[in-house]
Amino acid sequence: MLASEPDIDQENKSIVRVDEITISSMSGSPVYLTGSPVYLMGNSFTDKHVNQMMFVGSITYFMGVFSHGFGIVYGALWKGIYLKLIFDKLP
Repeated sequence: MLASEPDIDQENKSIVRVDEITISSMSGSPVYLTGSPVYLMGNSFTDKHVNQMMFVGSITYFMGVFSHGFGIVYGALWKGIYLKLIFDKLP
């Protein structure tokens, strides 16, 4: 679970806080945000008055890489977008 707003940096770094039980060996682990299947009611491609359910799919998003923990309940991760900027500069 996210413990801070993803768009706001923490500790003056490109970090997001997470509310998870952490252990020291988690450093460097990838972190993904996943969501339940998404359903849409109605169908804008046909008659809007027809009540249809359309399955869209689930959400999986790379959030970043686990950095460090605060005790055993909170942790921090480097934002994926920040890591992408670094990796794009590599030869």
